[in-house]
This record gives sequence, structure tokens and C-alpha cells, in this order.
Amino acid sequence: MGHHRFGHSHTRWTSFCRAYGIDPELEHHPAARIQRAAREIRSLATYSPPAVALELQRRLNSLIDGTPTIWHPV
Repeated sequence: MGHHRFGHSHTRWTSFCRAYGIDPELEHHPAARIQRAAREIRSLATYSPPAVALELQRRLNSLIDGTPTIWHPV
């Protein structure tokens, strides 16, 4: 769901869902937030400080405090 973290358009998400026969409203299911957070934490494992330390810290902070922060590609 790149519109949450990378600023992709919501239309991109909707198109993806339609292409694969998934209900786009799935993102509002209570378990979706937990699954998204787990995937986001897993994605952070590929980063190695100090080269991306600032972005890593931004991402961790957004996961910890729950703010809807746009993540920057590194």
C-alpha cells in the first residue's frame, strides 16, 4: 500500500486490487494495520546505518508513534 508510505496515488492501489480481484477496502480491515506494520518493520531490516541512518530513524519513528509519514526511497 504505497500510498501510505511513499505517497503513491490511492488510484494505484485501487487499480492493483482490481487487477488481482481484491477488495480495495481491505486496507480498512482492523488486521490490515498490523500486517502493514509487520511488513514495514521487515522492510527496514534491509537498511544498514550509517548510510541511511536518517531515513531509517524517520521510518522507525513513524512506526512507533503512528504518524502517517511519507517514506523517501533510499
